[in-house]
Amino acid sequence: MFIRAKNSRGSSGPRRHAVTMMPVSTPKVLVRPVGQRQYEWVDLWESYTMNKVVFIREAISEDVANNMIALTLYLDSLDKKRIYYWLNCPGGDVTPTLALYDTMQYVRSPTATVCYGMCLGMGGFLLTAGGEKGYRYSMPHSILMMHHPSGASRGQASEMHIESRELVRVRDYLSLVISDSTGQPYDRVIRELSRNKWMNPTEAVDHGIVDRVTNSTVICELSRNKWMNPKEAIECGMIDKVLTHTESLTLLPPSHLISLLQVIRELSRNKWMSPKEAIEYGMIDKVLTTPMPKPPSIGPKFRFDREQGTGEAMQSRDVI
Repeated sequence: MFIRAKNSRGSSGPRRHAVTMMPVSTPKVLVRPVGQRQYEWVDLWESYTMNKVVFIREAISEDVANNMIALTLYLDSLDKKRIYYWLNCPGGDVTPTLALYDTMQYVRSPTATVCYGMCLGMGGFLLTAGGEKGYRYSMPHSILMMHHPSGASRGQASEMHIESRELVRVRDYLSLVISDSTGQPYDRVIRELSRNKWMNPTEAVDHGIVDRVTNSTVICELSRNKWMNPKEAIECGMIDKVLTHTESLTLLPPSHLISLLQVIRELSRNKWMSPKEAIEYGMIDKVLTTPMPKPPSIGPKFRFDREQGTGEAMQSRDVI
């Protein structure tokens, strides 16, 4: 929807109407919350949050990091399903980003990162270090850039020297984390990130920053348990070939082949075994021996007199 604004009175020349666009509000969608029967109109971003999908679409500041940390801890308390972070991040401050990174490593829920749009600076660091290996994705036309942290200090020379040493320490720590996440040598990370390192998604895969260049369909399918047969796994690129029974046997050495055939033959029917037989088959390592517990003494005790052949009940009496 467009709104025409009238020209000001003091302007000269022919009158022209300036065309401005009406601000677009966040759309609402109809969803049914967990545990409720009725559908509700909720905010679009809130509906994604219900499915444990988090969007970071601005520079990471103190407020953004605090909100993302609180949201991450809350989603982790719901269940242990994977949390997906969609990043369109132009950068941000180092300390808030490290706080969010520590929280992503702290939670028990596995994490995944997806780059759409751009991931620059600390956004690229969060993309490669925050997501679990194998679950770091990038859209085909994303832009990635990484570099060393920068800072500015003023004051006395001693104070500037202290600030520069702290900046070098942070640079070395970030480079060490990136080296561990990407598998690249530490010296190469220090050398290549000394200037702005711009990459397309394919180059990011070669550098180990992301694991796969994919589209939204694959990511949406992997946000839930994706069951597939071997042929579907080949179509998705997860496996290359389905081995037949004969081909699988040729991959085993002769000793393993004999033991495998023996196991198949003996387990064709119910195989009942005692603990000793289970040890011989290698199913268990040891049979634990537990001493039998003594039966509890219930009722009065009896003393048998051998001479008279009679039994006399003995009850404990307290001697005062």
